[in-house]
Amino acid sequence: MAKSKALSPELRRLASTLRELPEMAFREYSPQVEVIVRSESRDVRTIEHLLDGMLSFCYDGKMLVLFKKLCRYYSQYNTGTAQPKLNKFVCSRIPVLCPPLPEQRAIATALSDLDTELNALETRLSKTRLLKQAMMQELLTGRIRLV
Repeated sequence: MAKSKALSPELRRLASTLRELPEMAFREYSPQVEVIVRSESRDVRTIEHLLDGMLSFCYDGKMLVLFKKLCRYYSQYNTGTAQPKLNKFVCSRIPVLCPPLPEQRAIATALSDLDTELNALETRLSKTRLLKQAMMQELLTGRIRLV
């Protein structure tokens, strides 16, 4: 019995500390979440690290609200795609090399000329097929005979 009385104050301190943990966590995480949201940070590692840490305290109402706030922010720009974590922000950071404007115009002119040439060839092919069909018809009806 004497041992249980001696532990009682120690257990009370521990219980008190456990009750204070969610409030301490809120004071720790709240400013970090606010900075991320206000600055529109896209630092995935930091956000995911915070979410992982906050998850342990979601039994507390204030921490749950804070956790949801960061989750909603994170989901705004980390939308689902066929590739996880591939979104508009990530794609916008990929460098795309473009030739100078005069070179782009030269490429466009060359492609346009190729389109014109291709259309002319397709027209010629169509006319040739029609001619072949007409000649075959003439041969089959006997109007023209080959010697």
